[in-house]
Amino acid sequence: MEVPRWQRAWQVMRRLSYTALLLIHRAIERDEQAIAHWRRYRGRRERIAARRSV
Repeated sequence: MEVPRWQRAWQVMRRLSYTALLLIHRAIERDEQAIAHWRRYRGRRERIAARRSV
């Protein structure tokens, strides 16, 4: 059974690391407070992990 052209094209794009997700650059569409909180949380989590590995 032959694969449809659209599916073949999608497979090729996926191999090239293409994603259908669109990056949002406009601050209005992004939740800046949530992003700042996540960055603080991520930094704290990494510091805790670094302390445990010593």
